[in-house]
Amino acid sequence: MFYELVYQSIASEEFILSELNELMIISRKNNKENSITGCLVYHNRTFIQVLEGEKSQVLQLFKKIEKDTRHTQIKKSWHCEIDTRGFNGWSMSLVNLHENGLDSIFSDFLDTGNLEYDIEGILTTSKSILRTMKDNM
Repeated sequence: MFYELVYQSIASEEFILSELNELMIISRKNNKENSITGCLVYHNRTFIQVLEGEKSQVLQLFKKIEKDTRHTQIKKSWHCEIDTRGFNGWSMSLVNLHENGLDSIFSDFLDTGNLEYDIEGILTTSKSILRTMKDNM
């Protein structure tokens, strides 16, 4: 059994590519050491991230993320126990939507900036979008 957490936040300032790459290098190293997998999406100062792993490890990482001054308005949009990881083998992948040409595909979602739950709470819009991106990369 694993734990999954999805959150969104707003970058305090626009991230340039070199800053995103530096963030990924550090995240991949730390996540690999803690057996955390997931995906980070960045577009127009908005971050959306999926974290998966042992519950205590994911929650510990999320507490650290909440204290990071590089972003604000951190909102947890989903968390639950899962049987299998959706991003198995991805210690952390970065998707920069504009650079990957995916911003037009997800323009409705990106314009609102909100992640909505479905009524049953089974699958969030954010998870669906992230898995679609993963499958198309």
